[in-house]
Amino acid sequence: GKRALITGSSQGIGFAVGQAFAAAGASVVLTSEQPLNPEVQAFLATQARAHYIAANLLQEGEASRLVKEAWDRLG
Repeated sequence: GKRALITGSSQGIGFAVGQAFAAAGASVVLTSEQPLNPEVQAFLATQARAHYIAANLLQEGEASRLVKEAWDRLG
């Protein structure tokens, strides 16, 4: 199956991209440094193949950690 890691996806276009990938059958990891809003929480609660990982990609090592954790979750 298809897998997607989508940064900046706690709202707006990033979140819409995550929804579109999930609707197309992909497993998705949404990520952002922002707290989850209720709309994203509801989406994650109804999508077995959708995950959220908090990450601040401006911090050293965060990108590597994010990719590793996403890989671990999605395989």
